[in-house]
Amino acid sequence: MLACFLEAPKKVAVKDVPIPKLEAGDILVRMKASGICGTDLEKIEGQLGPGGILGHEVSGTVEKVADNVNDHKPGERVVAHHHVPCYQCAYCSNGNYTLCNEFKRTNIDPCGFAEYFRVPQYNVSRGAVISLPPELSIVEATTTPGPLAVLTVHEPVVGEPLIQIEVRDGLATSVPRAALVGFRNAGSAAT
Repeated sequence: MLACFLEAPKKVAVKDVPIPKLEAGDILVRMKASGICGTDLEKIEGQLGPGGILGHEVSGTVEKVADNVNDHKPGERVVAHHHVPCYQCAYCSNGNYTLCNEFKRTNIDPCGFAEYFRVPQYNVSRGAVISLPPELSIVEATTTPGPLAVLTVHEPVVGEPLIQIEVRDGLATSVPRAALVGFRNAGSAAT
């Protein structure tokens, strides 16, 4: 499969790599859409230090699930969150989820700009794979939270979705349940 990697500042390469192998609790997703956000551009420009995994606003269809995954099935349309906090450290206890050490360690494999990516069990078990309602296109899912998103404070619970997605009058909206870095317009892109 093909995947896009950051080799050095301003040097991005597309490589042929093996499809990730699943371990217990993992999900393999076939990427259908991946957004490019400001963080990706900052990584490419070298503003965030060397290296970095590109493509984290991703959606697609579940290709395969590990034997012990019961909440998702092949063919299901999903959006996957790349980072997940522990919800237990001092940072998380104070609502600073993006500062959590686990948040920084968790990621999809190999990246979001790949034909397939693996969502690790740590992320799956904490609600980082979210089923898409039929009204929300794969492209719109990469830009959720949408323009009508309401930032509310919820007590994070391990195993609950990071984002609750709703569609009203054709517009995607979401209620963040954990740390969401920015809001972008979901627009009206088609599948």
